[in-house]
Amino acid sequence: MALDSSAIAEVPVWRAPDDDDTHDTLLEFNAHVLALAQHPRTPLCERARFLAILGGNLDEFFTVHVGEAKAWLAGKGAFEPDFTDTDGGIGARGSDVQTLIHDTMQAAKGAGALLHHGREWFRTQCRPAFADAGIHLSRWTELSPSSREIAEQYFTDHVLPVFGAVGSDGLPHLPSLSLALVVVRQSDGKLLIVPIPRTLPRAIELEPGTEYMALEELMLLHANVLCPDAGPEAKAFVLRVTRASDTRLGKRPSGDAVSAAEALLARREHAPVVRLEVNCSMPRAIRKQLLAMFSAEAQAVGATGATLDACDVFETDGPVVSLDALSSIASIKRADLAYPSFRQRIPIPESQSIWERLRTGDVFVHFPYDSFTASVGRMLDDAAADPEVKAVRCTIYRTERDSRVISALVRAAKAGKDVLVVVELMARFDESPNLRWTAILTDAGCRVVHAPPGLKVHGKVGVIVRPEGSYGFVSTGNLNSITAAHYTDFAILTARQEILAELAALFDDLAAGDVTGAAYHHVLVSPYSMRDPLLALIGREAARGEQGRIRAKLNGLDDPEIIGALYTASQAGARIDLLVRGLCTLRPGVPGRSERITVSSIVGRFLEHGRIYAFGDDYWIGSADWRMRNLLHRVEVATPIVDATARRQVAEILTSELNDPTRWIMRADGSYVQDPNAASAEGTQDQYVSRLSPA
Repeated sequence: MALDSSAIAEVPVWRAPDDDDTHDTLLEFNAHVLALAQHPRTPLCERARFLAILGGNLDEFFTVHVGEAKAWLAGKGAFEPDFTDTDGGIGARGSDVQTLIHDTMQAAKGAGALLHHGREWFRTQCRPAFADAGIHLSRWTELSPSSREIAEQYFTDHVLPVFGAVGSDGLPHLPSLSLALVVVRQSDGKLLIVPIPRTLPRAIELEPGTEYMALEELMLLHANVLCPDAGPEAKAFVLRVTRASDTRLGKRPSGDAVSAAEALLARREHAPVVRLEVNCSMPRAIRKQLLAMFSAEAQAVGATGATLDACDVFETDGPVVSLDALSSIASIKRADLAYPSFRQRIPIPESQSIWERLRTGDVFVHFPYDSFTASVGRMLDDAAADPEVKAVRCTIYRTERDSRVISALVRAAKAGKDVLVVVELMARFDESPNLRWTAILTDAGCRVVHAPPGLKVHGKVGVIVRPEGSYGFVSTGNLNSITAAHYTDFAILTARQEILAELAALFDDLAAGDVTGAAYHHVLVSPYSMRDPLLALIGREAARGEQGRIRAKLNGLDDPEIIGALYTASQAGARIDLLVRGLCTLRPGVPGRSERITVSSIVGRFLEHGRIYAFGDDYWIGSADWRMRNLLHRVEVATPIVDATARRQVAEILTSELNDPTRWIMRADGSYVQDPNAASAEGTQDQYVSRLSPA
């Protein structure tokens, strides 16, 4: 474990033993999230939000990466990962499997240290700061008699009614990331496991906006009520379980995507437990019993997973066992404790026809500073309402619960338009909602298709056909108005027929279920015509020697051929500047290999999610990171930026962000540093917001 932070003291960063590890930069990114939670300029409620995000990110690390590593250990190498769902884990690269497993399990220790540090920061710094602001996150011993009375009434009115018969022997099924009470029966010392329903809020509001207590503590105080046969003095503890997230579709016949997704969800429900989170007061003997119980559970259902041991137990001081409980605190409505709100720009005036506007030139939009609803959302709304529109084509990867996009597609189909929707059922953790959208869209009369076997459709594109021609969009982000308000992303709205014709051909191939690779001359489409064109563009800049210039903004970079080409270009004299938010297995500044390459990462108020590729003066935006999974096992789309105004906007974004004074800069060993003046500097996200009108 190394400590590495120039601007924020004591930020723990796990470090791999070599420079070719996948998980080190994943944990580095989360260390940067923790640093943002600790940043003196971060508003108090936002600090709680970043801590909750940290907890959620590391929950996913355990469910996906640790779960996969344990499956390999249990299967002794027989398990074959599905590349379409691997997020940089085991099997994502051609490295030695045993080394990757070792690195993953070492990374789990670093993840645990990050979580511990985040909880300690909240306990020692944030909680007192909330109290100074008039918001009390109280323990039972700190409550006034009136507040205790309110808590007791809350338990009677809201908690007891949602519990069925509890206190029986045996291990009930506990969903992943759910809470439970572990009660030790006085008569014989047996453990009684009481699931805590997810419908209950993690932070119980005792006084509106001013006093809260943790659900876990309320449960502990009433353990003998929930388990009456445990005895009046029975000891109780809090448990949280994390299960592996099975993301493997396995073999399936073409056209059977729905049943395969349903089977996956059924398997995942009973995936083996890979982590236990407990109070530090829980005795070792009880922990040992729990480990044995969950190991036996996995064997009983035939789940693939290594046996649990003491290394899989993570403890916390106090009743709250996970940082996700802070989401409720982060949502407290206090303008003085949150980032300033702003009015999003309207890319196309409401009084102007969107079709007329696009016939004069492309429209580039930058979320969340530009409105999703007034751009991509409006395009689909107008398509549904416009009697001249004959056909609508759209991809769905992730979208919100009450989706405006889905509503527009349904209205378009019911209006008699030819609507084709490609719904990706295997968007990890969104499989169930996407099955629901499939049924809704199909019932409305849309033609719904899914990814061909072995692929994911991750591209975010749409095509709208009118008598005079086609219109459409290519986006880097999901068609989701909620994430478009919290993620930075890009989209281009266009009427360029040469681009739209190729997008239409892609939809036709997806509808036919035989995407063998049409001839794409204007857009880049993986896995058929993206990696090789990218390698050619890198090679072109390498051939220009010191005049060569490559810039890219990505979420992740691990493709070995792309990395090798970038090293070659650097050695040939080309200058290469990369913004990589998270995972990055390239190492910059290595003498003789990558001296002309820089890698930096921006972590701020919004999650950086957009992708830009720049080779000399040629610019592209698209959905693909430069990762094996994106370039070889997903259907991704990137489009050139042709419009002069849009090109200028993209160039300005790259220039500003590559010089962001708050960015984290990767060193040759894979560690990161931040300018000591970053604590007082204004980052690019703040600069963008400052140009907008207050809400």
